Amino acid sequence: MRKRMQMLALFLVIAIFSSLTVSVAASGATLTYAGGNTVFRLTGSSEIARAGQNVTLKVTVPNGTPEMTDDEIIYIRQTYTEADGSYTFAFELETSGDAQATISVEDVREDPIDLYKSTDAEMSQALAAADSGIYSAVQNATHAKVLMVNPAAFSADGLLTRVIDSAADGYYQAGGLSAFTDAYRTALFMVAVKNAGSAQDVLDALAAYADVITLSGKHAGTTFADYSDADKTAVLDVVKGKEYTSEAMFVDAVFEAVVMKELAAAYSDNEKYGVISDNNDFLAFDLAKYESLGSYFTSFQEQVFDGLFTDKATLLGVCESVYNTILSNMTTDDDRGGSGGGGGGGFAIKIPEDTETPDDDPTTDKVYFTDLGAHTWAHESIQYLAAAGVVSGKGNNLFCPDDTVTRGEFIKMLVGTLGLVDSSTSSDFTDVPSTHWAYQYVSSAVKAGITDGIGDSLFDVNAQITRQDMAVMCHRALEYIRTDLSSVESVQFADESSVSAYAKNAVGVLAGLGIINGKGNNQFDPQSHATRAEAAKVVYLLRGRG
Repeated sequence: MRKRMQMLALFLVIAIFSSLTVSVAASGATLTYAGGNTVFRLTGSSEIARAGQNVTLKVTVPNGTPEMTDDEIIYIRQTYTEADGSYTFAFELETSGDAQATISVEDVREDPIDLYKSTDAEMSQALAAADSGIYSAVQNATHAKVLMVNPAAFSADGLLTRVIDSAADGYYQAGGLSAFTDAYRTALFMVAVKNAGSAQDVLDALAAYADVITLSGKHAGTTFADYSDADKTAVLDVVKGKEYTSEAMFVDAVFEAVVMKELAAAYSDNEKYGVISDNNDFLAFDLAKYESLGSYFTSFQEQVFDGLFTDKATLLGVCESVYNTILSNMTTDDDRGGSGGGGGGGFAIKIPEDTETPDDDPTTDKVYFTDLGAHTWAHESIQYLAAAGVVSGKGNNLFCPDDTVTRGEFIKMLVGTLGLVDSSTSSDFTDVPSTHWAYQYVSSAVKAGITDGIGDSLFDVNAQITRQDMAVMCHRALEYIRTDLSSVESVQFADESSVSAYAKNAVGVLAGLGIINGKGNNQFDPQSHATRAEAAKVVYLLRGRG
């Protein structure tokens, strides 16, 4: 067959269209080309992940002679699959015009892939036409072949058309064929999302178009990448069936769904705020403004996270509303400040405003929380601390006694109960800046020698506190207020070997004082996390030891 002009430009894509969707070869092959005299590269994988499977590539062109009806083979090569079933071919074509590539894996033939090698002039004209409007461009048969699209897939006002046109106005001519290819594949992905019948369809599309759709670069993207498939589909169920006209719109929608899912799953108010902080590269909220509320910041968190959120705009609206309300009500003589951070991993407890304040007698029978039925041993402690403003509730008269407590929240409970809060103190932990709600409590604890952080200038303020660390902080607090502990008979637990060396004395002394107890069978369980009820009981018993 007569050779044609030297190859100046070409493009190929592995797509055979049906309606607005792409049907690719069952092998999952992808063909790319960089233009000029560079090679075609075809990559794919067998349905079976196994090395050594025979793969054959055959490229043909129409024979064009009356004597012969079979297509002419212009290129043929064999290779073998890798251990994961993948394979790669790289090849050049000398002839311009129409061609077909066919892949056979172990003699099972896949659907043929239409190719078209264009001239430089054809490529330039097609890209210029695409910049002016893809719908009109593909009405030209040559342009459609050069760009390797099926004109029947486009409509004047269809999503495929609009996504491609959103990046036009000289973009394709400047970026070359690869720019158009990326826009085209992005558009195909958006159509797949719109037509998705299930979240799994979107997940499959993400895998198929991973070369143009990237869910990374921000915290929410990292979170999504680490999700199990079940969690991914839970997020993608929110975005499926909707129309997006750019990759940025789709990525933002996924990130928004990730943040809302993480907020709903967070265990405490502090953890929920941590979700916002971790994802503020996407949310772009003015966090410094909220944190400037100082001691009122805990109240800010309580009110903001009283409900669930389904979108970023609603979350921001609630944040702004609560911030403005607190700011307008702040007074300089409010000695309770943002009370309520006291235990519970941020499930801070607020006494209902229409509830009568308890008498000084902590044994009063008045009930302020309705979820303490199984925690009668802590009822008196919780009620006393709530009346003193050291802890507060989540609303609806709930205390959530089994929720865990962060290090920052326990410090607030401890120094607040013992009257050790000193507004003149300071500290320099990198994770507790001066604008942090726990700053004054942590600084006061540092002054009292109750804590010195975990090293590297970190306090680890949001970490859940262990039972043994709670004992250590209480022991140091007793020493600071000059409690005589010399005559205390230390108690040992059956799991003494599990108590860290730095905590053994504190655990033994606190147990000897009756301030902490085991969990049955003489087990202390030092590494488990303290609950709100446990923390309330401990600081309540501690208060009379000074």
